[in-house]
Amino acid sequence: MRENFSYKGLFWLPENPDDQISGTLSFSPFDGITLELIGILGGKRNSAPLFETNIINGLSTSGKKFSLFRCFESNRKASYSGFETSIIQADYLFVGAYFKNQDEFCFNKVAVKLKNLDSWLGISGFDINYNEIELSTNIYYKLPQSIEFKINSGYKAKFKFISSGPLKSIYTRKTSIEQSVYLMLEPLDKTDCHFKELLKQIHTFQMFITFATYTASFPLEIIFYSPKYFTEIDSKKIPEKINLYYATSIKPKYKEIIHLDMLFSYRDIEYNYEEIINNWYSQQDKINSILGLFLNNFNNPGVFNENRFLNIAQALETYHRRFNKNNVLPKKQHKKRLKNIIDSVSDEYKGWLKQKLPFSNEPTLKERIDELLRDNSNETINKLIKNFDSFSKLVKDSRNFYTHYDKSLEKKAARGEDLYYLTERMKLLLTSCLLNVIGFDNNLIQKLLGRKENKLFNHLY
Repeated sequence: MRENFSYKGLFWLPENPDDQISGTLSFSPFDGITLELIGILGGKRNSAPLFETNIINGLSTSGKKFSLFRCFESNRKASYSGFETSIIQADYLFVGAYFKNQDEFCFNKVAVKLKNLDSWLGISGFDINYNEIELSTNIYYKLPQSIEFKINSGYKAKFKFISSGPLKSIYTRKTSIEQSVYLMLEPLDKTDCHFKELLKQIHTFQMFITFATYTASFPLEIIFYSPKYFTEIDSKKIPEKINLYYATSIKPKYKEIIHLDMLFSYRDIEYNYEEIINNWYSQQDKINSILGLFLNNFNNPGVFNENRFLNIAQALETYHRRFNKNNVLPKKQHKKRLKNIIDSVSDEYKGWLKQKLPFSNEPTLKERIDELLRDNSNETINKLIKNFDSFSKLVKDSRNFYTHYDKSLEKKAARGEDLYYLTERMKLLLTSCLLNVIGFDNNLIQKLLGRKENKLFNHLY
């Protein structure tokens, strides 16, 4: 998923497998999937519009099978001699099998290797002992056992450890053993699932690792399995690995992180991990849009601007709207108040007033922030947001200014460095809110935030 590659081979449409065209297939994690063909699929169409097709199949010179999904022609050229070439882009690339239609993109198991998953788990099969007297080093390795759990979205899951090496030879000068871990997902009802549904489950877990590590996580490898695709060796059916590739907009940091860099690790929640991960999945309908605004800070780090502040302000407002009471007065009392107000004006203005008052019973942004601060108050938040009233007022004034650019609010709004630190404190509040909603109790939240004060939040003192 994160490496560029290129293959030469033959390519064709599933409905016309005999009409094969030479070409070069290339993949880049940022530029995506490109197929350069020496010819035009489906015959000569120099004057025809650029075409779109669901699937293009291919076979590389090295024997790899390809299926490109959701393809569209981006360019076409023809020389004076009539020689034609075309360039095709695709959204998805499957390596390892051929598919005839999109209904066949269904699988009963997926394995994904995620950036930072191994560091977050912190489980190693190595036991290394140094003997300074004998000048010897003993390295013992045992593959860790899989960790199995269920996800309430209808899947059984496990963390599966694998290792490669060491190589054996008569004269060994160096050797290595590398351990890695995959998240494995299988539907509980053992039915095949469309690959997009499986990707949705992966993405939900990927967001969990990003939140837990405070660093972007992304797929390094995605492998699908299905009993329909196998190789038979000595009367044994060996499942085919079908790798998936697609472009991503995440700008990664490849530096390995350690537990000190994370918000929390697997070890911190091992005792109730299954409960927390199921809370994460079950709350997705409510928190997905909030996470999109929040986690973008980690997925696409860059120069701070007003939009990052507005994203966190919107995330906090949305969180309050979905998890707290969204009315100031009881509905009956507010309805009576509206009636009295509307009845008190002339008929000329009743229609206009009715249009202006639909949301008049909702809390203001300041009131929402005030309530979130009260509900999520802890030692760390109290240290870093010392005056709740001034903080919520500054959030409100800054949000209103950068949304409407009202000149009357310009001097009240935070700017530059002050806006950055205001946003960072808002992120701390939102972090505490999200920990709370997925099942962390107040004592554990304070323990985690307090332990990370010097690492993650030291710049806010």
